[in-house]
Amino acid sequence: VIIPEGVTSIKSYAFADCTELTAVTIPEGVTSIGSYAFANCSGLTGVMIPMSVTLIGVRAFYRCQSLTTLVILEGVTSIKDSAFAYCSGLTSVAIPSSVNTIGNYAFSGCTGITELDLSDSLTSIGAYTFSGCSGIIELDLPDSLTSIGVYAFNGCTGIPVLVLPDSVTSIGSHAFSG
Repeated sequence: VIIPEGVTSIKSYAFADCTELTAVTIPEGVTSIGSYAFANCSGLTGVMIPMSVTLIGVRAFYRCQSLTTLVILEGVTSIKDSAFAYCSGLTSVAIPSSVNTIGNYAFSGCTGITELDLSDSLTSIGAYTFSGCSGIIELDLPDSLTSIGVYAFNGCTGIPVLVLPDSVTSIGSHAFSG
C-alpha cells in the first residue's frame, strides 16, 4: 500500500486485519496513526514512521507478527498502549529522543527483540511495556527516566546486568520480576 501525499492521518482500523498486506509507505505529512490502524496485519514486514507523525495510536500495529523492520523517526512524541504488542518478529527497536513516554503494553510480547535503544529524553515507561520480551540481552536505561511501571520488564530473562539511573523515583511492583 502506498498512501498518497496529502493524507494527514491514518484513521482507526483503516487497514486492520489486512493479513495479505506486506508493505506500506507512509508519506511525510501524516501526523497520526490511529488506533488499530494496522492491527493484525500479519504479513506486514516493515514500516518507517516519518518525522511528521507525532502519535502512534493504541494497538496501531498490534499483532503484526511478521514485522521485522521498524524505523521510528524523530517527531513521534507518544507511543500509545499496545502499539506494537505481540510483534514477535521485531529484533531491534530504537525509540527516538522525541518520545517522552511509552504506553502500557506498547511492546509487550515482542519476544524477538534483542536490541533495545531507549530515548535519551524518555521519562516514563508504562505498565507491562516490555513484558515478555525475553530476547532483550542488553538494557541501558536513560538518565532522564523517572518512572518504571508495574511489570514493565516482567519476564525479560535475558538481561544479565541492570543499572538503574539516579533519576528514577518510582519503580512499580514486579517491574523486573521473572
